[in-house]
Amino acid sequence: MKEKFIRAIFALILALLMLNLAGCKSTYETNTQAETKTIKIAYIPITHAVPLYIQNELLKQNPQDVKLELVKFSSWPEVIEALNAGKVDGASILIQLAMKAREQGIDLKAVALGHRDGNVVVTSKDISSVAQLKGKTFAIPHRLSTHNILLYIMLKNNGLSYNDINVIELSPPEMPAALSEGRISGYSVAEPFGAVSVANGKGKVLFDSQNLWGNSRLLRSCAEK
Repeated sequence: MKEKFIRAIFALILALLMLNLAGCKSTYETNTQAETKTIKIAYIPITHAVPLYIQNELLKQNPQDVKLELVKFSSWPEVIEALNAGKVDGASILIQLAMKAREQGIDLKAVALGHRDGNVVVTSKDISSVAQLKGKTFAIPHRLSTHNILLYIMLKNNGLSYNDINVIELSPPEMPAALSEGRISGYSVAEPFGAVSVANGKGKVLFDSQNLWGNSRLLRSCAEK
């Protein structure tokens, strides 16, 4: 009888111990989850954002105290607006836009340089020379962009000026459709939106960035507030 009583007491102590350990585990998991910080990074789905995708996958495979949330936008004005308004913690952004925001008093800092080339000038298939762009509409993603500089260099090298063409701003995802529909005759953009027009048979690469500006690398930054 005494032996059964001792066993019952032992079983009760063991059960209470297991419940206590389970409670500790639950508290630990809650605390760990509470300590995980989510960092929102804005981006446009172009090849220059690939490092963000890679880092996100690495964090998923090896969880740390930081979680990366990628926030997709379709145009640079949307990205800079979200960054300036504090809706995101950082962005893969045109370095010219980051510099302009800094000039305007936005508290940003560059944490990485991620641009390793990948810009192209694409035209409709009936354009075989820069001279044929005279009087035509040409798209860039933003006035403050490497793509605009490339356009300037291309025109200057071929005896044309801004006044000779109609320059408009379009978000990169819109450019292939605009070219296909005849709304523009060419555009300067980061991949893969140049390759899209080539793949669908509506456009061709007139120049890549290295043809126009040999030192155009390292012109995109990852900025954070």
